[in-house]
Formats: sequence, C-alpha cells, structure tokens
Amino acid sequence: MITLALKGLHDLVENRFCFSEAVDAEDYFNPQIFLNGVESFVESECQLESEAVAYTQELYARYHQFCKRNGGYKALSINQLIPYLKGKYGVERYTNGSKRGVWGIRLLELVPNDTGEENSV
Repeated sequence: MITLALKGLHDLVENRFCFSEAVDAEDYFNPQIFLNGVESFVESECQLESEAVAYTQELYARYHQFCKRNGGYKALSINQLIPYLKGKYGVERYTNGSKRGVWGIRLLELVPNDTGEENSV
C-alpha cells in the first residue's frame, strides 16, 4: 500500500503536480476514441522499443499530421494521447530537464517518396 502511494506521489511530482487524465475503460468503447487513429499511427510511424524516447511535442505534432493526412481520424488532444499510449502500449512518461517525453516508443524517420509524400523508415 505504501509503495503504491509513493508511486502515485512520484507520478504527481513528475507531472509537475498536475493530475493526469485517467484512461477509463469507457474510452476504449467510445466511437470518438475508437476513430482516433492511434493504433494506425503507432503501427506505421512509430516503433515500440524499451530504451527509446519520443519527446511529447514531436510525437503529438507527428500524430496530428498523421490524422490530417489520413482524413477520417479525429486526433486526440495531447492530454488524451499520452495516457492512451500508456494504457494501450505500456509506455511511461519521461522527463529530461524541461523536455517531457514518452519512454518506450520512438518515431520512425520520414523520407520523401517519388510522389512527394513522406514514408516512414
């Protein structure tokens, strides 16, 4: 019980004393959340690696671009995306000084193809 309380306190300090938004089981069955494209984004533009780090702003910008490029997806807010990734893929929040990120995922490099569009590598 004490360990759980200390972990909660650690997470609160890591989040700069802001409570994170809980990923609720209802969210997984909400059509708006279901059509958010996170799984497709992770599959096509990310790689899950235990030692990898993706910085939050870069990760969100890339996810937002992915949703725009792929039309039918409604992007989650940044406050929804990170907890969703944490709940779905088990990634952890990461802080390096003033930069915040996600531990356990990396963005693949984008390279232009013959049509001028970018593909993940």
